[in-house]
Amino acid sequence: DGPTNFTVYGTLIADGVLFTSNSVPPFPRDWSGIRFSGPSAAHSILSNCVFEYGGASQNDVLALVQCEDGADITIQNCTFSHSGLYGILTDGASPRITGCTFSDCERFPIYQRSLDSFPDYSGNVFIDNAYRGVLVASGTIERSGTWQNPGIPYVVSLFGGVGLLDVAQNATLTLEPGTTVKFISRQGRLDVHGELRAEGKPLQPVTFTSFANDWAGGDSNGDGDNSAPAPGDFAGLTFFSKSSGSFLSCCEVSFAGQGRQGSAAVTLSIGANLLFNTCLIDHSLDIGLKASSANPTLVGCIFTGNQTAVLCKNDAMPTIDHCSFFQNSEYAVNNESVNTTIRAQNCFWGDATGPSDTSDDTSSGGLYNPNGQGDHVSDRVDYSGFLPDPFWGPTFSIRPNRTMCSAGDNFRLLGAYANLDGERSLDVYVAIMFPTGELVFYPHLTSIAEPIPVVLPALSALPEFELLGLQIPDGAPLGNYYVFAAGCEPGAFEFVSNIAYYQFGIY
Repeated sequence: DGPTNFTVYGTLIADGVLFTSNSVPPFPRDWSGIRFSGPSAAHSILSNCVFEYGGASQNDVLALVQCEDGADITIQNCTFSHSGLYGILTDGASPRITGCTFSDCERFPIYQRSLDSFPDYSGNVFIDNAYRGVLVASGTIERSGTWQNPGIPYVVSLFGGVGLLDVAQNATLTLEPGTTVKFISRQGRLDVHGELRAEGKPLQPVTFTSFANDWAGGDSNGDGDNSAPAPGDFAGLTFFSKSSGSFLSCCEVSFAGQGRQGSAAVTLSIGANLLFNTCLIDHSLDIGLKASSANPTLVGCIFTGNQTAVLCKNDAMPTIDHCSFFQNSEYAVNNESVNTTIRAQNCFWGDATGPSDTSDDTSSGGLYNPNGQGDHVSDRVDYSGFLPDPFWGPTFSIRPNRTMCSAGDNFRLLGAYANLDGERSLDVYVAIMFPTGELVFYPHLTSIAEPIPVVLPALSALPEFELLGLQIPDGAPLGNYYVFAAGCEPGAFEFVSNIAYYQFGIY
């Protein structure tokens, strides 16, 4: 007699069970679903089960399986189909969802309704659902966690606001390689007051983009070819003063820049001194990256299809090295500050003749390149040593992706790289941060940075190689150790913290 659901407060073990409608023929919304509530339900295991024809939204049960308030259950090799709403909903719970199939859900297959849910995803399949993505709520992320790559994009909802995600000051949001985040709202944005760790890989970038962008993560809005992404489809990313521990490597920010005049796909406010390594910022409605009283480092990045690629205000002094600028309609780099000169050396500006610089300020120490056919630059930009061709790499990463170490531990660092067509020498610097916060350099564990010479074989010969072995010495303080590794051409770069031409990763 109407939709039904039941709630599990204890433990449910189900293997090979069919949960379905008793109507003939069955339809979506014939019943609601199963709610798992509280930490006492966390030991529940659903294996090889089928859930279908639910999603009737009775008693706030909106999914075939709903996990709430610490019900971190295990769901493995199950099928979720023909839900009138969602397949699985999480709200304050982080279930393990592995090897499951989601099909024909009338909304999203998965809905993370609260931002303290960090489910464990692996090996799931998504077929013919109305929307392709994991729907996530708007709001503030107040505790640290990882958004694993579920194989489909995360889609930031409009519920509870305008599509704003906010990483709180004491929280860290980590995004796995290959993760895509899409924004539905044109006002949608990600504000970072804490830390954002987005470390992609050459073939698995971390992407922030429009809901209409089918090129990244597939057709999330389910309309086939009836929509296309456009500049300004969402606002972008904003980093505030306490966010300098954030790190973006192999990331893409595309089709952002919505807002007032002067809005940017990436905005860095006072003191947000981030490292951007091998990132792509493209098709912003106005500005690609805007730095205001901030000193970021941009290494190996690509800016294209923006009006202004990089805007510097209020004495911002970014370091721009081995970046590529092309098809930015107004400026590649525009320095509005009269007291600073932006160092943007060893870059490609869209043409072998260098950037277009038609303002002769050589009398005050500036540069002048009236015959340059590349993107335009303003005064007070040092573009010396410009490259005749785009800088595509090489791009490096280290595996394992993350390692926690203890005193006496041994482990290997494996290097992987792309776009390397011949043998190359590299100076590698390795720093170890002790649990006490002290930073020392390998191999002598002193405060002096010493290069470790490494020869990289050609890519065709060996795509992955052992970089070096490390040991945390016996008798060292107990706790977690973090290893920073970076490399540069021999003698080409003065090592500063974990910044160099080729950023290997943070562990």
